[in-house]
Amino acid sequence: MLNYKKYILYSLITIPIYTLFCYLTKRAVDPIIGGMLVGGVVLAMSFIDLRKIKRDFSSMKSHVNEYKLSQDAEIFIGKQVKLLNETKVPSIKNMIMLNIAGAYITQGDNVDGKKYLDALNLNDFDRANFKNAVLNKLLLLYKINEDEEANILYDKVFTEDYEKGGPLFKTVKILRFQGNEPDGIKALSKLNMEEGSEIYREVIRMAKEIILENVK
Repeated sequence: MLNYKKYILYSLITIPIYTLFCYLTKRAVDPIIGGMLVGGVVLAMSFIDLRKIKRDFSSMKSHVNEYKLSQDAEIFIGKQVKLLNETKVPSIKNMIMLNIAGAYITQGDNVDGKKYLDALNLNDFDRANFKNAVLNKLLLLYKINEDEEANILYDKVFTEDYEKGGPLFKTVKILRFQGNEPDGIKALSKLNMEEGSEIYREVIRMAKEIILENVK
């Protein structure tokens, strides 16, 4: 989540500034002091950025928790859009866009939901969150009948069987390969019995609705 390119840039700027200071004050350039200055700048910038990330992530999480209780999509989307415009952290921006897309699509507004899905830059997610973000986007794409786009993305990211994937991956995998078959419902029911913890029951229920719509 941290912008390492920015830190490198500030480091490169710090060195000539220190050199110029030594020249103007007629002091010898001390590489140890120079290194300490660079380290101090990077440390200070990363501390500031981490505070911003923590603040924005906490706000986003708070909005999600409020939405779960109130189910008021309009208020949730409004708060998320405001936070989207305020945050400078790319990964947080993309998490927010995924939240907004999900809220629109859940309310039946597939057009606005698709706009936010299209605006996502999955490469802004770090390695730990990348595949989870892809899976959430795939679930929403299947929900709005963008099967071709979803299949292409699935095949691009999951080039090999992702055996260590949890219930979310297994749900999306069923949609990918059995999304137009009645057997997909059976596979989801089995998954729900085996791994359908409370957090994933809603996801599995949504997947069942998608397949039921497809096999009509």
